[in-house]
Amino acid sequence: MIKDIYCLCRLTTGDMLRASISTKTLLGVKANEAMENGKLVSDDIVVVIINHASLSLREG
Repeated sequence: MIKDIYCLCRLTTGDMLRASISTKTLLGVKANEAMENGKLVSDDIVVVIINHASLSLREG
């Protein structure tokens, strides 16, 4: 498969947000507060969560 040849993985913002919330990171707590209040999670929070996830993929 192409994903195996090029070492690709699937990333979704929903999965990243859920992981941050379940591990109770500071950003996860802030994201959870927004979602519990029926608001969208701010771009600032989502971008940092995505950056952290992509950095962890490079390391692992």
